[in-house]
Amino acid sequence: MLITPDRSLHYVLDTPLVDVIGISCLLRIRHPQQVLTSSRQIIRLGDAFELGLEPLTTFQALVRVRLQGRRHDLGQLASPNPRFAELRFDWHTSGKTYLRVDGRLVGYHDALSPGARLMIDDVAFGFLESVPPSPDPSNQIGRFFLRALRRRPPWPCRRTSGTGA
Repeated sequence: MLITPDRSLHYVLDTPLVDVIGISCLLRIRHPQQVLTSSRQIIRLGDAFELGLEPLTTFQALVRVRLQGRRHDLGQLASPNPRFAELRFDWHTSGKTYLRVDGRLVGYHDALSPGARLMIDDVAFGFLESVPPSPDPSNQIGRFFLRALRRRPPWPCRRTSGTGA
């Protein structure tokens, strides 16, 4: 799947995921062309979560996460990258956040939006709004996996009669 400044994919969920307390995202990405010169959104989940790339050096891009309005630079990724890199992002409402690139831990934060609960009503790859044409590289997504952990409502507890041991 090729993500360019003029192309994106957007999925609206039939039933929004509410009370999300954890996100695990695995994707294979490459941006083989030029050095990154402007921000590039990779994925957005609802209005509360976004994962993107920011220019850093001629050989590295910064991986930035936005969670409920809080932004944090979490790690680095080779840029440009002619081969696919596997990015794995994990966040839990405890605030613990991990970023792995090709199985190697490259970023950790222990207090990113602790206590937050998210609502995910859509999933978007790339920029949804139109952006002016740019010489920046295109991103290519090779595989994508997303898992959202939701808090379960408390189950009603019924006491049964009988003798306890």
